[in-house]
Amino acid sequence: MPRVILAVIIIAFGSYFARFVGRSVGAYCRNTGIAEAVALGRLATYAVIVFVLLIAFDQLGVGDLIRDSFLILLAAVALALALAFGLGGQKRAAEILERWRSEDRGQKPEDKSTDDRPKDVSTLPQPPRTDMTQTPRASSRSGPYGS
Repeated sequence: MPRVILAVIIIAFGSYFARFVGRSVGAYCRNTGIAEAVALGRLATYAVIVFVLLIAFDQLGVGDLIRDSFLILLAAVALALALAFGLGGQKRAAEILERWRSEDRGQKPEDKSTDDRPKDVSTLPQPPRTDMTQTPRASSRSGPYGS
């Protein structure tokens, strides 16, 4: 019976802590200008709740089975999200990454067209011109570090 009471106390305090963490993450993200602040706050809340539940189940003595099942499920979800994001959403991923890069530099994100090639070749930076007909002069030094 004491294990059940302790598990309930862990869940009660953990839910308050999860709400605090979620609101803190959301407020921080809003203040820094991240567009997905609400989603990140909810994600933080749910992550803390999941770990609190794992701690409570471990206190009840059924933690090994649930922890292993959770880790397998977490790995499967992470792999599925990675594949979906990488294969299915390449253009959207590029847009999001470009927006994050431009926000880091303090610039406005550019609107990219589907054709990434430059329209006018003359606008590309040109390498410096060198005269390749001259041969290099021999150095007066006798070794690679001088003498």
